[in-house]
Amino acid sequence: MRATAQAYLARRGIPYVERDVEEDRSAAASRDATPRAAGLRQTRTLPVVDVRGTVTIGFFPCVVEKVW
Repeated sequence: MRATAQAYLARRGIPYVERDVEEDRSAAASRDATPRAAGLRQTRTLPVVDVRGTVTIGFFPCVVEKVW
């Protein structure tokens, strides 16, 4: 999934920040806090995508397009 999201964003020219939740504790904390702040259930599923405040758990190109 990660490679798909990266390829899509790069192809569309949409900037993104990739964070390693296994190596970076603050990235793991953000992965947990971001969905919770958006009113979504907490999960360990990746990717957590935040596009201009619209948060999804999983990658959905249609959501990215609509919000971007």
